[in-house]
Amino acid sequence: HFECRIVRADGAVRWIEERGQQVGEQGQPGCYLVGTVEDITERRAREDQMRFHGEVLRNMQEGVSLVKAGTGEIVYANPMFESLFGYDSGELIGTNVSRLNAATEESPEAIAYRITVALSKWGSWQGDVHNVRKDGTPFWTHACVSGLRHGEFGNVWVNVQGDIDAYMVNVKKFTE
Repeated sequence: HFECRIVRADGAVRWIEERGQQVGEQGQPGCYLVGTVEDITERRAREDQMRFHGEVLRNMQEGVSLVKAGTGEIVYANPMFESLFGYDSGELIGTNVSRLNAATEESPEAIAYRITVALSKWGSWQGDVHNVRKDGTPFWTHACVSGLRHGEFGNVWVNVQGDIDAYMVNVKKFTE
């Protein structure tokens, strides 16, 4: 079994997957190979595109998470999101997004509920959010949230957040 690139007679480059099996004992009469060849060019292109998108997502400067629309459960967080909130890889998965909201005059659950209502009504929401890191440090982010139908998780909210405090420090350094 192997995959390789070929060049067809018309000059088109294609990817193929070959699978084969020996029938009979090698060197004996009646020994032969049985196999199939399948054009997998489109599948390879989709896989390459998915790898590319995955790399972009992992290397974004903003934190990105997917949150189940019905439950508020975090089902994905890119490395920047985890770092932004001070969590180790995978540690946020399965927790409720309200865990990340800092208590203000509203409880974290009330803040999450208010955002969820806006998302249900308009399909997207953006604004500044007072958050709390794992170590208890409060900080502000600007969040942009929109809906997406995910094949595995169902309806999710795509949550993109950038650290306003860090941005302001960088702006100050740049303007001095």
